[in-house]
Amino acid sequence: GRGFDFRPGAVRTYADDLASKDSIHRAELFMRKNLKPFSK
Repeated sequence: GRGFDFRPGAVRTYADDLASKDSIHRAELFMRKNLKPFSK
C-alpha cells in the first residue's frame, strides 16, 4: 500500500486494502522485534 492515496474511496480496491493492512502488520512486527530491548 501507499502511505497516501489521492483516489476517492470507491476506487480503492480490496487488494489496496489488503496491501496496506499487510504493510502495517509487517511494520508492527519489525518494531516489536527491534524495540524490544528498549521496553521495560
